[in-house]
Amino acid sequence: RTGARVEIHLVIENNRTESVLIEIKSTHNCHDQHLAALRGLGADFGKTQMYVLCQEKRARVVDGIRIMPWRLGLDEIFGIS
Repeated sequence: RTGARVEIHLVIENNRTESVLIEIKSTHNCHDQHLAALRGLGADFGKTQMYVLCQEKRARVVDGIRIMPWRLGLDEIFGIS
């Protein structure tokens, strides 16, 4: 959580030059409000991969944020499902 009270669920930093920001939602219909925290923090981290893992049926990308079913997202991010 930042001083502006913005938070996301997971930040993964590794030896690469890129961070992975993950927001986890139980929704079946991810909308603009669900993306606000990632949009707000994404700029602070520089080069990032941003994900919303949720219960939607299909993966899609909105403003560079990958919205995807949680199992598919885990597989893509961590190589597990």
